[in-house]
Amino acid sequence: MIRRHSTVRSSLRRATAEVTFAPIIPLASLDCIAARSLSTGERAEIAALDREDDRRRFVTARALLRQRLASALGLAPTEVPLVRSPERSLGVAAAGAPHFSVTHAGEWVAVAVCDAPIGIDLEPVLPSGPDPLLVARVATASERAAYGTLPPQERPAAFVRLWVRKEAAVKATGCSPDRLDVGIEPACRRVRSPAGALWISDLQVGPGIPMAVAVLAGGRTPPRLEVSRAAFDVGRAGGGGRQ
Repeated sequence: MIRRHSTVRSSLRRATAEVTFAPIIPLASLDCIAARSLSTGERAEIAALDREDDRRRFVTARALLRQRLASALGLAPTEVPLVRSPERSLGVAAAGAPHFSVTHAGEWVAVAVCDAPIGIDLEPVLPSGPDPLLVARVATASERAAYGTLPPQERPAAFVRLWVRKEAAVKATGCSPDRLDVGIEPACRRVRSPAGALWISDLQVGPGIPMAVAVLAGGRTPPRLEVSRAAFDVGRAGGGGRQ
């Protein structure tokens, strides 16, 4: 069985999501973290990346994902059976494996693991704001109307909040963004999607860096979120922990 961030419907019980974020690791720690947490094939992938930041980002994201899945499956990080589908999406070839989602932007990486389909996204706010054509492309009619009522100084942050919600919702459901009305008001909210009821929660990695988590789960109670910042410890074989 391969489990990935699919559109399988969850039961009506309350879902639990573990969200972990971390700054990308320094170059000096890259080889150590890769050796302790990544597979042989993944370590070969690192060598194919030309840019230093891409290598750091890849190792951070994959190590963080493997650590969280390892904890759920009772395995060592290097033993987690990550596989790619013919469509190149990442999954876990293990019975009972949780759903997961990964995101990165700038100096940050985040991973979400859940017993229901889940999506996560983060993005820094740009003071210049978005291109109006981009707003028209990704926002629904009601979202565009709400966005248009905002003062200009509030629009950059509001758009990024909308954007990360959309990205998280797309990952959780597999639906097109123009079919997902996620709103721009700051709140944990339950929205309808073609795949089922979707809970969207706003989080913050740091000042000016919003993050959103979307969980495809029924019921009237929002999912239980456990949020932590990871610290990579090069002196231990697990490579990560909670602060």
